[in-house]
Amino acid sequence: MRSVKSKVSAAMAAFCGVILFIGCERRELYVYGDEFFSVELNVDWRKYADRDPDGMTVWFYSLDDPSHQPYRSTTAEVRRHELYLPGGHYQGVVVDYSPEEFSRQQFLGMDYMETARVEATPASYQPDSTTVEGEGVPKGVNDLVNQELFGEPAWTALHTERPDVRSESGLYIVANQPEQMALDTLLNKEIEQGEYGDYIPWKKHEEYQSSIHVKQLYAEPTSIIWRLRIRVWIRSGFNSLWQIPASVTGLADGHFLALDSRTEQPCLLSVSGWEYERTGSDSGYIGATLYTFGLRPSTILPTRVLHDGTEIPDNVVTYDTRAGELEPDYGDPEWYWFYSDNCVPRDVRLNLSFVLRDHATTRNYHFDVGDRIVSYDAQQVLRIDLGPDYFSPDNPDGPEPIDLPDVDAYNGTGFGADVTPWVDLPPIDVKF
Repeated sequence: MRSVKSKVSAAMAAFCGVILFIGCERRELYVYGDEFFSVELNVDWRKYADRDPDGMTVWFYSLDDPSHQPYRSTTAEVRRHELYLPGGHYQGVVVDYSPEEFSRQQFLGMDYMETARVEATPASYQPDSTTVEGEGVPKGVNDLVNQELFGEPAWTALHTERPDVRSESGLYIVANQPEQMALDTLLNKEIEQGEYGDYIPWKKHEEYQSSIHVKQLYAEPTSIIWRLRIRVWIRSGFNSLWQIPASVTGLADGHFLALDSRTEQPCLLSVSGWEYERTGSDSGYIGATLYTFGLRPSTILPTRVLHDGTEIPDNVVTYDTRAGELEPDYGDPEWYWFYSDNCVPRDVRLNLSFVLRDHATTRNYHFDVGDRIVSYDAQQVLRIDLGPDYFSPDNPDGPEPIDLPDVDAYNGTGFGADVTPWVDLPPIDVKF
């Protein structure tokens, strides 16, 4: 009896092994209920870059049951991705790379469509990250620079509590500049009910099982990161420049992914990497490029305004980048015909602190530049150009031109010292 049972057990084990071997070699076996449907997502990255990213992450949020956990998948297959969803209506999100690979951005509130967002990673809640570096920097100069640069109320508040974004000081969260990233939002996609049965991806190339329906979805991700170009004219003192700690306040700190809109939370971005353009013996421009999520929606005024502040009637055709025109160079006549959805001036502020070549003298300037922002939507470029016209006497509301004092260059030592001269003395005999 035992022998028969042993033989039966051995036969059953062998049979199961053969079935397992055949199943593993031919295909994976998926058994789903009749509520599942196969979706094939095809992605074209050519609107974002000239080559495919290394990976992508996909979220699908249920519009029928917002409390349901979203479907999420990260894959290295960036042109086509298969997923299985219950029938219903969905909002889809496609993002380049894996979120875990970002070092300057963080993904928050991803469980719900209304809160899913990407934000610039806070560098610090203090402006100490905007500092003067180099040999010969006097002790305490960074405290003075930052205190003047961001204002006394803000400086005091930052060392006692986290700043309030509604504070009139203009100082908000100090954030890193975001990295490049692309996004496509698949709006209100309907997934029908599938049929019951084992799912086999393909019987042969491009031929699906008749027992399962395949929904085709298409995505064309585009960049959500804007470039902010800053250019400031210095009338005199150009030769005295050494370092320029600076910041821009009032820009959006992130982007809502599923809603495809910028956040209302403002942040502070440090400005570095200045370029210099001499226009005279002691005058010129300083310029820098930042990466940002762009303007906050509530700050954009619903009027079309020329660079010089003149409002454009709706029936006048302009060189609008929304029609595909390219961003002109500085000095190009077309520059003045590009208009902007301007902000209220105080909504965006440019803070500059000039540390001169003696490593000690500082000058601080604050410019409310919301009405100076020019937007090139087709290329996602913002420009703040503070040229001679901005400082001109013809502009009664404009600030005084930037005139920096002429100072002696730092001499390379931190203190003064005299050398005692050699004195001729008569020879002295030394006895051994």
